Amino acid sequence: MSTISSVIIGTMAAIALVRGNVPGKELINVLLLAPLIVPHIIVAIAVYLQFAPLRLTGTTFGFVLIQTALAVPYTVVIVSAALSRLDFSLEMAALNLGASRLRSFVEVTMPLISPAMIGAGVFSFLASFDETIVAFFISGVENKTVTRKLFEDIDFSLSPVIAAVSVIFIALTVGLMGIGQLVKTQTSRRGMTRGEQN
Repeated sequence: MSTISSVIIGTMAAIALVRGNVPGKELINVLLLAPLIVPHIIVAIAVYLQFAPLRLTGTTFGFVLIQTALAVPYTVVIVSAALSRLDFSLEMAALNLGASRLRSFVEVTMPLISPAMIGAGVFSFLASFDETIVAFFISGVENKTVTRKLFEDIDFSLSPVIAAVSVIFIALTVGLMGIGQLVKTQTSRRGMTRGEQN
């Protein structure tokens, strides 16, 4: 859930920062990148102090909210780089031919930046999945992330389950890297095919 929401929010933020005429763009960009710079222990304490009175600690919504906030910067950085390289005249041509801004984005911009969005999704997932410090602070007794459960099992009940879960995680990581490489290869082949046709 946090991966999907961070890709959506981060992509919208990247479009606003790259294509839009937003006042204070530099300041907004710095604030969006703050979770990459601020130590996570400070974020965890601040989030706990804010979430506890609102009774968001130990809830799925609370987890998704903070994990999204921590993953959005990855999407903003990756998608902003892709948008900066994208020729704006392609979007303008679609708008001049009568397409709405939404249709121009869906049919022109999004297919061209989709590899960046997929990459941002992978980074967002890994950032969210790897986060344990914030999870220790905001998770309750019942709702725990997998990484927090692994840390607890290492401390209190070392079992073969930890090794099995670690193997599964490594396999998933290698699989994600393989999918990313496959998407990159297919995208470059499509680009070469279009170039030959032209």
